[in-house]
Amino acid sequence: PEKVLLQKTTNVITNVYWLNNNYMIFIAGDIITITEIDVRGNVNTVTLPQTTVTLKDAKIFFHPEEKKLYILNQNSLMVSERLLP
Repeated sequence: PEKVLLQKTTNVITNVYWLNNNYMIFIAGDIITITEIDVRGNVNTVTLPQTTVTLKDAKIFFHPEEKKLYILNQNSLMVSERLLP
């Protein structure tokens, strides 16, 4: 299989979650990024708005039925809006 560079970052990636074969969500520093590999071989990237909550040691989970991202850190649980149609 061909290797594809999905993302370059100067921050340490601390948590990665594959949604499916085409989508990956990860935390790098205090930034949450969603990366998509489309059928043409392009890599599309979206960075979610930063929160006032530190994401160091946070865990991310995707609920496939709700299509929402859950972010759990030491002090709080955050829930995204619906991410996929």
